Amino acid sequence: MKKYLIIVGVVLVVIALIAAYNQKLNNDAANQRTTKGNPYTTTNDIALFIPTTTQPTTAQLTADTDTFDVGGLVLSQDEAVADYNYMWQVLEDNYAFFGVAQRKYGVDKDTVKQKYLDEIMKYGSINWDSFGQIISQCLSEFHGCGKLNYIGFPSTYATVISVDDNVSFNIIDSKTAYMKIKLMNKSCIELNYKQISNFYSQIKDCENLIIDITGSTGGDINYWIDNIVQPNINTEFDYNQYFFVKPGNENRNYLSATCGLSLSRLAVSSEIIQEMKSVSTDDIKMFDRLYKNAIDVSPTGEKQFNGNIYLLVDKSVTSASETFAAFCKNTGFATIVGTMWGGGGSDGGIAPNEVMLPNSGLTFEYSTMYVLNADGSCNEEYGTPPDYICEDGETPLNACLRVIAEK
Repeated sequence: MKKYLIIVGVVLVVIALIAAYNQKLNNDAANQRTTKGNPYTTTNDIALFIPTTTQPTTAQLTADTDTFDVGGLVLSQDEAVADYNYMWQVLEDNYAFFGVAQRKYGVDKDTVKQKYLDEIMKYGSINWDSFGQIISQCLSEFHGCGKLNYIGFPSTYATVISVDDNVSFNIIDSKTAYMKIKLMNKSCIELNYKQISNFYSQIKDCENLIIDITGSTGGDINYWIDNIVQPNINTEFDYNQYFFVKPGNENRNYLSATCGLSLSRLAVSSEIIQEMKSVSTDDIKMFDRLYKNAIDVSPTGEKQFNGNIYLLVDKSVTSASETFAAFCKNTGFATIVGTMWGGGGSDGGIAPNEVMLPNSGLTFEYSTMYVLNADGSCNEEYGTPPDYICEDGETPLNACLRVIAEK
């Protein structure tokens, strides 16, 4: 009897251990799901919230309901048409690049507008995901001119960027140092400043500093002002960027309320245009005022690096990063090496305006600023050439090392 009780006791203990182990597995799985779904991070990680949407790959017509459906909430035809018309009203009143798209890609605005309205009218109702597919296809006809893009249904998924990993350094040889900056985020300015300043002290005897911003899609202009320009000048640098803004309510509200930009204070005499020989006479009819964004940078102390500065760029460089490249081009602060940038549209360092459609909640974006090159040509249309262009098969870095070797 005693032996029997011992066996029973052992069995119960084993069962309890198995149950506890299974509970631990369940808890671990739950914690893993929570961690994966949590868009926030700790320590030095910066969570950047980027609106995303899942693009449908197939679509089907449900014959009995005439619904274009790939799953999700359904819009009536009237709701879909109202959203579509709202989008076009916003664009026609505020978007300044239809002419550029027509000249560069042969895109006719009215043809595109009617084409996708006809598509929507085929269905008695339409799923919002499928409606988003139509909007996406419609806007893609303009090849991203003026940063016109479909965003979709906003979500809380985050792209996480580590402040520590945002900038990296290398000493190529005794004469040349290299610094790579991924993004010029406002959140990284202060922390990266310490890393960058320390690097300046290490390379004070180098002749050349290569700053690589290829692939950088922007951020805050104060990043490059505080971390790159101010520490490396001993006199004031001035850069004037001229631009137009189409006088629509969306533009004015976005630039004033969201960006804190006072257009009235930036307005300048249109007589300046007469000195610019390459202004589009067709495009200029859309605008009522010319504006100037004056960027004045003063030194903050003793110049930290006294050698030659090279800036690497490619076609991905946009927004605040592109404004930095334009600053270097126009002031001579750095020699620019790489591929054409711009042509993806300089936007004065201002992020594109995001607009939400009232019924579906889907969003799209466009640039509010029609930025001019020094000769008056549209930066979106013609871009800005670097001082040295990559040869066939060269990376910007290899091209820069070639340029340095040839001097």
